[in-house]
Amino acid sequence: MRIAFFIGQLGQGGAENVVATLTSQLAQRGHNITLVSHLKTQFYDIANEVNLIDVRSWQYDTYVGSTPVKLYKKAANRFKDFINIRRIIKQEKPEVVISFLCGWIHPLVLLCKGRIPLICAERNAMVYPHGRQDFFNKQIMYRLAYGVQVMSRHDKAWLRNRYKRVYPMPNPLRFEPLSKKEYDDLFQNRKNILACGRVHSQKGFEKLIEAFSLIASDFPEWSVDICGNIGDDNYYQSLLNRINYYGLKDRVVFLGVRKDVNSLMQTHSIFCLSSQHEGFPNVLSEAMANGMACVSFDIVTGPSEIIVDGIDGLVVEDQNVEELARGLSMLMGNEDLRYTMGACAIGNITRYSKDKIVTKWENMFKNIIKDYYGKNKNNMVNP
Repeated sequence: MRIAFFIGQLGQGGAENVVATLTSQLAQRGHNITLVSHLKTQFYDIANEVNLIDVRSWQYDTYVGSTPVKLYKKAANRFKDFINIRRIIKQEKPEVVISFLCGWIHPLVLLCKGRIPLICAERNAMVYPHGRQDFFNKQIMYRLAYGVQVMSRHDKAWLRNRYKRVYPMPNPLRFEPLSKKEYDDLFQNRKNILACGRVHSQKGFEKLIEAFSLIASDFPEWSVDICGNIGDDNYYQSLLNRINYYGLKDRVVFLGVRKDVNSLMQTHSIFCLSSQHEGFPNVLSEAMANGMACVSFDIVTGPSEIIVDGIDGLVVEDQNVEELARGLSMLMGNEDLRYTMGACAIGNITRYSKDKIVTKWENMFKNIIKDYYGKNKNNMVNP
């Protein structure tokens, strides 16, 4: 198969994680994979077999110059994007084009319509429009694409009769779940609560801090570590103020960006997801793969499809701080429960293993190619 992936930037988010894993695995399976992105911010490793195309090779730097110059460069970049994306598609001749969090959806729709199946990969819950552009894409541009890939069964059901083709596809784990021996060896050395994600209001870290404040005096040896880049300075400062207000200084610590999240999870006992909304929270499945006992709000999509409540983790009422505190307290005060849930999590989360999920994506692409070109026998990849 020949597949072209387009993603705006390769930073440290969940979408970038998925793209890095998918492109690397598919290329290593012998498929012709092209990845077009702004590689300055590349965070995850990409296999050498992937054909990487850095958009900086044609784009102007819009961060330098006067305001009129910057505006000119932005407009010129849009024109250059169209020309170069057209050249890439003509040169690489992909059988499928897939767009992740991509500002190029407009030229991709124009260039692919009637020629190549374009799949728009939505990385958030479909019920949440996150601004005018996001709303426009979901209401207009996605309908012009061949199909839309979503991450949950909820979104698949919610989109029924809205789009012609919807492909529910979960995200793959980046690494293999722990073995039982590894889990047993690590368990006794674990302590503390971990949360991961960009420090932004969407992640709801203020609710985690408030929940911890309700039980901190009962568990003086426990603390909370938060891993992720500072996405909103004002929100970060408000969290620091809240920490000081509750007297939790030195017990709630921001670790910043970490590339060793896998190892970091193996030194913590409980994982907490306090987000307002997610699409498919990779960090939750990764925490379970590392044998962490997890507590999560029951947000619209994600946790309830990943966690089996009461078996391999706890799912509590959405945005209910008291329930979150109760769930954390239950795990903090019961070592046997933490061990059992962590062990069950490792066993159950194997359904999202890299090999299994990449195979599902591979089959999805094969079916798209078969359906599209079977009905368009005279179709040529020549936009």
